[in-house]
Amino acid sequence: TYLIFLDILFGRVKTVAGYGYAEMLFFTLIVQINYYLMFIITQANTERLDASINTGELDLWLVKPVPALWLVSFRNINLGELLFSALPATIPLMVVLSGKWSGLAMPFWGVAAGILCIILGQVIIHCFVFIIAMTAFFTGEGKQAKNMSVELTMFGDAIPFEGYPKWLKYIGISVIPFIISTALSVSFILGKNINYNYLIYIFGLAIVFLLLKVSSCKFALRHYSS
Repeated sequence: TYLIFLDILFGRVKTVAGYGYAEMLFFTLIVQINYYLMFIITQANTERLDASINTGELDLWLVKPVPALWLVSFRNINLGELLFSALPATIPLMVVLSGKWSGLAMPFWGVAAGILCIILGQVIIHCFVFIIAMTAFFTGEGKQAKNMSVELTMFGDAIPFEGYPKWLKYIGISVIPFIISTALSVSFILGKNINYNYLIYIFGLAIVFLLLKVSSCKFALRHYSS
């Protein structure tokens, strides 16, 4: 349905925020890649965390000699789902995009910066969602808060980086990470953004979010009453 929407849209206009039809198709591909990575790595494990707290399963892991934070973060990564659910879902888009690769300008350093941006963006999103999901330690129910955080991280999956006003770019990079993994990464890959200072900032932001996740987990476990 979204591919039909793009076809109709670009039948009436030539560009959206400076992006042509082929570029928006590529933007959509990166949106899908980021969504499936987030769903399989982050969302699945935050849902499992909520269930573990409510059923008492977490108590069993806390008394074992295993790193609890690492366990609850990455114990449920289903590569089969990535291969057999996510990959086939991108086939229609890849078919449409297959004849348009030649029209995409992808400088080497832009591609490298974009890939790094996707990785760091996923790290930041993971930490952001987990920090909010940890409210389940205090309320016994973190599903709604987790769902809200996931929706917030997907807020930037429709508009290219160049289409945001400056104040919203600041929020999307610094406060709620909804611009980094998709909009900013595509802007780098397509050579529309050459301000590599963003990468230094995002790398520092990823470290900050990792530290916040660790400290939040320690705080939650200290106040966890089983």
